Amino acid sequence: MGRADTDSARSVARLTCYWSLATGTALCLFMIVFRDAVAWLLVPAGAMAAFHPGWLTAAFMQPVSSLAFATDGIHWGAGDFRYLRNAMVAAVFCGSAAVLAVEWLMPQPVLVWIWLAATLWTSVRAGFGIARIWPGIGHAPLWRDTEGLTD
Repeated sequence: MGRADTDSARSVARLTCYWSLATGTALCLFMIVFRDAVAWLLVPAGAMAAFHPGWLTAAFMQPVSSLAFATDGIHWGAGDFRYLRNAMVAAVFCGSAAVLAVEWLMPQPVLVWIWLAATLWTSVRAGFGIARIWPGIGHAPLWRDTEGLTD
């Protein structure tokens, strides 16, 4: 971005997102495969019933979480703070609404629903992050022609 080479910056962003998605998927698979070993090592016997569904829900959110973290970093690096702030406000609104709904409805198992609310929050962040990078909605730093352009 410092050299105003948006083609290279987009290429790095794409590669970062691919690696993040692959890493999140690998972590998801690891969490699923080693669920029982982690439970045996860390979870008291009385909490196993609550642990397993929550752990699997958290495992399945790893790919989208890694994508959200990658796009957050890309926007930080591109100096796209205003957009990142607005995306975070939208995500917090959606996630908070989901948590309030869980508190009000008390669906069972509650821990799974809390993790699903966190997944919604992360998914909104990832969605806004990807939309800013591809197709580059708004005044996306990775897509604008930097010659003669001022903000």
